[in-house]
Amino acid sequence: MNTTETAIQHGGCWLTWVPGLGVMFLFCAPSADALQEAESRLGLNFVRFGGAAVNTDWDEVDEVMPDLLDLGCRTIRQVAGADVSWWEIYQGGAYDDPASYDFTNPDQSIRNVYGIAMVPTLFQIGGDMAVGAGAPDATRLYTPDGEILDVNVAVVEAKVRGYVRVTAERYLGEVRYWEIANEVAAYGSYSAALYADLLAVCADELKAVDPDNQVVLGGIAGTVDQVFYNHTDWLEDVIVAGGSSAIDVYNCHHYDSWELLYSAMAYLNAMLASYGEDNKPMWVTELGSSYLPSSNPPHSPNGSQEEQAADVFRKFSVAAGQGADALYWHTWFSSSEAPNYTWSGFGLRKSAGDPVLSYASYGLYASKLADVEACTALSAGAGGLWVYRFDITTGTGVVRRWVAWCDDATGTATYDLTEATSSVVTVTEVVPDAAGNQAISEMDPGALPLTPYPILIEAGCQDPEAYGSGKLTSLGTEAVLGWYGTASLTANDFELIAACGIPNQYAMVFHGDNRASIALFGGTLLVAPPLVRMGVVVLDANGNVSQGVPVVPAMVGTSWCFQTWFRDPAHPDGTGVGLTNGVEVFFCL
Repeated sequence: MNTTETAIQHGGCWLTWVPGLGVMFLFCAPSADALQEAESRLGLNFVRFGGAAVNTDWDEVDEVMPDLLDLGCRTIRQVAGADVSWWEIYQGGAYDDPASYDFTNPDQSIRNVYGIAMVPTLFQIGGDMAVGAGAPDATRLYTPDGEILDVNVAVVEAKVRGYVRVTAERYLGEVRYWEIANEVAAYGSYSAALYADLLAVCADELKAVDPDNQVVLGGIAGTVDQVFYNHTDWLEDVIVAGGSSAIDVYNCHHYDSWELLYSAMAYLNAMLASYGEDNKPMWVTELGSSYLPSSNPPHSPNGSQEEQAADVFRKFSVAAGQGADALYWHTWFSSSEAPNYTWSGFGLRKSAGDPVLSYASYGLYASKLADVEACTALSAGAGGLWVYRFDITTGTGVVRRWVAWCDDATGTATYDLTEATSSVVTVTEVVPDAAGNQAISEMDPGALPLTPYPILIEAGCQDPEAYGSGKLTSLGTEAVLGWYGTASLTANDFELIAACGIPNQYAMVFHGDNRASIALFGGTLLVAPPLVRMGVVVLDANGNVSQGVPVVPAMVGTSWCFQTWFRDPAHPDGTGVGLTNGVEVFFCL
């Protein structure tokens, strides 16, 4: 992951976790781009609409999107039948004329009313699909007129610039991330140098339309493990040819076993680091496995619904631990149930529409781990144990969760998760039963039983809850109260963090037993009297301050509601007072 990442929004401020420094900041005035980045963290690949759909009961936007929302999917990529591939939307005529394109289908997916973002793929999704639409063959990228996509040829460059600009201008403010073709090395005869030149032209046009537009590398393939290494070497040639200057986001795919994913991503990361490119985001936009057993790659002879459900957590955890900023599962709907078809059985739903076990495990990951700020491997295969720590944004705070399992050779093991700093943890079995229910139990973190099927581990404390809204300050920001740490007697590391106040002014946190909503000083008192005041502090030069909240035995099992008051002498309402939102904190052992 990047050194810093923007988390979810609360009012006018944002929470940022800096893994390298081990600190967290709250800051104000978020941009729409930051929200789009957060939306892009968890998605699904190859969602089908219209004539490309597998099942006519699930082929319309209003049939597809509600289910994706229920799953917790935030972004879709490679939208068959509704993407911006020029093989699908170009109708003939001048490439720089919007009238030459039919955007009816991509309008439905990009401009959906459900709040699900989309990462469009420019030019084409795959060689076979392009051939089906009229491309001469699947060995290169071509224009719809049949020319090799070489932007060093003036007429081809003009067509590329016209298509990219028209498409970017149509979706200005709606799309920020643009993928430049897909798995380009797989075409065989299209060189890394040609692709580097194409990236430069695309970046030029996209950023001319909006400087905040981001160029996403067409994902390097990983159908089987060796393909990933071959395509990583091809990507190195793209970088050597100058393509890295146009790339904002790196992108890879991997379908082989989760055990091989760890070393494959390490290889890719090392190559990028050797060129100083390891500071850019890394997305893994195709991760998947099939529930149908087969010896035909990328299937596994051991494929089953249980293995696929486990793979959602195993592959997502390994990729996140290797620095992936965004994770996409392939796919939502299986294309077929035929065991020997290359892409059969990869969906969270069968081709007939019935959910398989991975539907529940994807939903669990989305609800508990999607907002990861930092993922750290506590054990990456040592002794057969795989344990990952996730720092997760929730509300305006950060909580810690873990995922753990052991490999097949180990079979069963126990793990001492002493850093959970809780006498009891909540354990959820990732692989559900036949009805889709995931078993939940409380366990001693000092002796967690592990099997090849992952478990999700949560500390015993209930997460704090932010509520209400802060008063708008004289600077136009909304004051925010957030938190960090665990409100447990064992950990005793809980802090309240006020942000977006008035720099260098006095502030004070107060608390009570219950929530309230009472008009006060032009804002809202969110804590019911009687109020207990904590010590007076001074906001720093950014209007922020943190205060520890020591937990004593008498607090265990109770909850307190907190709010921060601060001076705002220039406030136009004449009160001279600022107020944050409220936070209810639940204390535990």
